[in-house]
Amino acid sequence: PRYEIALLVEQSVQEAYAPLAGATILFADTMAVAAVVSTLGVLLFTRSLTRPIQNLTDSAVRMAGGDLKTSVRIERQDEIGLLAQTFNSMVDDLRRLYQSLEQQVEARTRQLSAAAEVGRAATSILGTEELLSRTVELIRDRFGYYHVSVFLIDEAGQDAVLRESTGEVGAKLKARGHKLAVGSNSVIGWVTANKRPRTALDVGEDPIHLKNELLPDTRSEAAVPLRIGERVLGALDVQSREANAFTQTDIEALQVLADQIAVAIENGRLFARQQRVVNFEHLVATLTTRIHQTHS
Repeated sequence: PRYEIALLVEQSVQEAYAPLAGATILFADTMAVAAVVSTLGVLLFTRSLTRPIQNLTDSAVRMAGGDLKTSVRIERQDEIGLLAQTFNSMVDDLRRLYQSLEQQVEARTRQLSAAAEVGRAATSILGTEELLSRTVELIRDRFGYYHVSVFLIDEAGQDAVLRESTGEVGAKLKARGHKLAVGSNSVIGWVTANKRPRTALDVGEDPIHLKNELLPDTRSEAAVPLRIGERVLGALDVQSREANAFTQTDIEALQVLADQIAVAIENGRLFARQQRVVNFEHLVATLTTRIHQTHS
């Protein structure tokens, strides 16, 4: 100012704003690249998040369609991995439940088949000995029991006498006239006295199980009464090599068989009694005819 001198510089607008335009272009390119990278990142993240969920969905659909062999690969240790692990555990539980139900249905089918065979035998066989022999063999074979026996109460009502039993052991027991007192400290004694089923799921711990030296492999025993109304004819006894071998369903099936056997025994007795009456009447008629035809 002291020399009254000024410096004037002229510059075109394009030249003045050229750095700013370059920065704008760089900023726009950077934003475009960032947008592309962000989009790819979001897509990859979404895919990594949704793929396991999609796998779970597909597995659930297959399981709902009946494929219980399906499972989900556990590739992560986060919440989704925990969900996959829980899903696999649920499938394992369902598979075990399904197998258990199949086994129960198969066992129930065998029981119904055995009951049907016993029913057919009961209606076709009138002889008590033949009926009991056929029945104990059927029950042993169809149910897979270790030993099966039938006891009948004697006329005095004091003892349950072994009438039929399976295998060589059964033959030995019958030969020596095996019997147990009604109300005695044994499963058969308890059943014939109380008119209700009784199980010894572990014979080593049950106080009323009576050990038999001819049946050393017995681990559990069950007996059901042979009933006609309120009257008890005897008991059906089954023994197994396995502990806790009898369920409530088994006892119910055995009781159905025992009721059929009781009816068949009673029918056999009635038939035998009627046959004796017929034979007696025939004898009386024959003797009466001979008396009338005799002159001296």
